Amino acid sequence: MVLKTELCRFSGQKIYPGRGIRFIRSDSQVYNGESVLDISLLVQFLNV
Repeated sequence: MVLKTELCRFSGQKIYPGRGIRFIRSDSQVYNGESVLDISLLVQFLNV
C-alpha cells in the first residue's frame, strides 16, 4: 500500500494522511503544517 505524504512547509517533515493542518492564504497559496505550532510560526515568518 502506498501512502501519499506531503511535506511540512516549515519543518520539512513528512505529513501522513489524516494528520497535519492545511492553511490557504487569500492569494490561493497552500501551506501544509504538521502541527498548530508549525502553522503559527510559518504565518509569523511570512507576515500574512
